[in-house]
Amino acid sequence: GVVSATKTKAGVTAIVFQQDVSNCAYVATPALTTAFDGKGPVAAPSDVAVGPYSVSKDGVLVSRGAGAGNLSDAPVNLAVCC
Repeated sequence: GVVSATKTKAGVTAIVFQQDVSNCAYVATPALTTAFDGKGPVAAPSDVAVGPYSVSKDGVLVSRGAGAGNLSDAPVNLAVCC
């Protein structure tokens, strides 16, 4: 399980787990926004990146872009498979 989630700067969050996740697979996707197109919720245009957290082998670093090189604190979905 997750031990902590700490915002390191705008649009970047460090997620630390109860175990070493350095040899695991990470997948992150943008979470849906509350925007609607008349048919249902729509994901805002963005990029999500996830990778190892250099401070701890028990963590990953997740960032979400809002376009044009800007970072966003918008939510993401994260899966870590070991």
